[in-house]
Amino acid sequence: GSFADASEYMQRTGQMQAIRASIARGVPFLGICLGLQLLLERGEEGVAEVTSRIEPDASWAEGIGAIAGHVRRVDDKDGAGISYKVPHVGWNQVCYQADAAALRPLLAGVEDGSNFYFTHSYQGVCDNPGDVLATVTHASSFPAVIARGCAFGVQFHPEKSSHKGLKVLENFVRFAKEN
Repeated sequence: GSFADASEYMQRTGQMQAIRASIARGVPFLGICLGLQLLLERGEEGVAEVTSRIEPDASWAEGIGAIAGHVRRVDDKDGAGISYKVPHVGWNQVCYQADAAALRPLLAGVEDGSNFYFTHSYQGVCDNPGDVLATVTHASSFPAVIARGCAFGVQFHPEKSSHKGLKVLENFVRFAKEN
């Protein structure tokens, strides 16, 4: 999916407003891949294709806004000028950025440096570094797991990430039942 297409559809159908209201009430939410990106305030992906449906001259589309930040294209060159393939597809290592207490709800029992399966061309950029629980590096480092309150997002696909992905999903279900 594309950020702008998803945003436009969610706004038109009332899903955006319903998710915002649920998160504001403390209902646990897990965004996967594009879902992580939509948790942020705005994104640039797909805006040119749907600009007439959003607003003329728009340079970004509106996100859920549960976490301060924006979405931009994944870098295709690192700091040394080495090229990387975009989209970022395949297994990659996720490195923790937060303390154990912050990681516990979603990443309990998952070792730092575990590999997860990614497939995306856009990445989140969080305004508050404290919202980033884990990062991944593909040309540059960017958020792989974000959280604020009851809203969580993972850039990888846990459903395609074997037993470690299943553990993330189990942890989220446990958190949701307890809250």
